[in-house]
Amino acid sequence: MPLQPVDELARTIERANLAGLSVAVHAIGDRAVREIVAILEGLASGHPQLAGQQVPNRMEHVQNIRPKDLARLAALNVVASVQPIHVIDDMAMIEQSVGPRGRFTYVFRDLLAAGVPLALGSDCPVADPNPMWGIHAAVTRQRRDGTPPGGWYPAQRLAVAEAVWGLTMGAAHVTGRSHELGSIRPGKLADLVVLDRDILAIDPMEIADAQVVMTVLDGEVVYRR
Repeated sequence: MPLQPVDELARTIERANLAGLSVAVHAIGDRAVREIVAILEGLASGHPQLAGQQVPNRMEHVQNIRPKDLARLAALNVVASVQPIHVIDDMAMIEQSVGPRGRFTYVFRDLLAAGVPLALGSDCPVADPNPMWGIHAAVTRQRRDGTPPGGWYPAQRLAVAEAVWGLTMGAAHVTGRSHELGSIRPGKLADLVVLDRDILAIDPMEIADAQVVMTVLDGEVVYRR
């Protein structure tokens, strides 16, 4: 159900990009994703000077995408802005509504393998903003009680380091601020948190329970547990 005619949406995206503005377009169903991909392909073909713009266009959610559209999306330098916590929030609804086609849902591993950059978030206030819960969902595809056993379509799980990258460098990249945010490097803002455990080393099911013990903002300690 497009919220505006597709032709009108295409013109809006074109005007924005030609004015130097990137766009964020919500796309949930596989048809919606395909229609946005087609719009962006037409834009890239008609305006090659837009290639490599500093702040990339992004597609919000990319909830359902067919395998043959993965490579098309990857060729467009578009960031997939995804919310792993929706996996655990939506899996029952997806099973009821599309059944086995759920295998096309939140295919984080396939997106990454195709070369689509991922920016991870929470979609707050729709979902809980706790990043530990989001990382846990991305790497286990299980609810915090361990269901379903083995994870929901577990082949689509991310590694912990990949999920952390998506929440940090991925988010910085999609906002055009990777030169100052997203990693702990000389010259960047010292924005970071210290956790009470090493989430790269523990059982992934424990990640959801990790707690922040210190928060540093621009080099200043602003919270200490």
